[in-house]
Amino acid sequence: MKKLLFVLVIAMLLCLTALADEAAPLTVDELMGFCDAAVEDVLARAPVAGQEAEDGGYVFDYGDLRIYTLDSSFTAESRVTGVELLGENEDLDAPRGVALGSTLYELLPAYPLDNENLAGDYDGAVLYISGLLPGTVNAGYAVRDGARVSLVVYETYTPDGERAEVCGVQYSLEDNTVTSVRVLLNARELSLDDAQEELDALAALQEKDEYRVYRSDDPAPLAREDLTFGPIDFISATADSMTAVLGIAESDTWENDSEGFLRILQWEGVQAIFHYDAQRSDEQLALLDIYGEKLEGPRNLHMDDDIESVLERFPQENPIGVLYGDGENAPYGLLELNDGGASIVYAVEVEEGSVLLSLTFVGDRLADMTCSVL
Repeated sequence: MKKLLFVLVIAMLLCLTALADEAAPLTVDELMGFCDAAVEDVLARAPVAGQEAEDGGYVFDYGDLRIYTLDSSFTAESRVTGVELLGENEDLDAPRGVALGSTLYELLPAYPLDNENLAGDYDGAVLYISGLLPGTVNAGYAVRDGARVSLVVYETYTPDGERAEVCGVQYSLEDNTVTSVRVLLNARELSLDDAQEELDALAALQEKDEYRVYRSDDPAPLAREDLTFGPIDFISATADSMTAVLGIAESDTWENDSEGFLRILQWEGVQAIFHYDAQRSDEQLALLDIYGEKLEGPRNLHMDDDIESVLERFPQENPIGVLYGDGENAPYGLLELNDGGASIVYAVEVEEGSVLLSLTFVGDRLADMTCSVL
């Protein structure tokens, strides 16, 4: 009995520890505290002239900070509606310690996160929703272009009678790195019905699983299931299935091949070469070349990704040369540097033979990816 009691106590302590480590939802007091500190900081500086803000009111630009108010002149009594952090400021702590230069994956754990793989659709993902109207509701969501997140928003809906006040913080990102932080007080005032409509739309997105971001602290070698380019599966793709995704090809030509025919289809930023037998049947995608924005590659690879972020998605036992494997027998990865950039080749064995994923970098940015059957 004592042993059972001891086990239960340990289990409870572990649960409490886990709860303590979990980030708390955003609060209005937290946002107001940041704005108050920002106002105190800029009031000690030389005054600047206010300009009309695009969304109404006035904005006062101090270089590293912008203060948004309803007043044309800024004083200690001005009603502040928002603060935007644009540069380094040693005297002002960024909300939750997430400042300019923080990465997306440093930002996400600073708030509640119920969606580790950012499941959703290609354009967005819900990070968490807590609470129900007519009580206070907190929500977080990301706006993105595939794996590239451009905006992360955390909001709190505070009901007051028949209306709800929405406050929040917005993180703008480039290359999944924070470039600005904007805190908004009373960003919107909605009827409870309109607030519920917004939350229902987030709840609907929360249920989607059309798109996920690849994340792993211990990535595995390239595998058969990775050989997808958007909705196109490299192994099973046909000319018809690619046309259904990309539309009618801009160019569709046939060439003789020693074993049959090659059909070459081209779309903007995409080329596909299919191999056919002498009867123009037994269709197989032999090569897919992507050099534009239409399709992502395996593990969310996207044109203009930096080489460091690409390498992080695959094993890297060595910094250069043979990244993993023996460099000859799949699976393996190879990295070669050149004057203009670099090239990476990942090989995987499938039933149809070996498949190579070749990535070309100009400078440190991905400029072309080709998938081909050996």
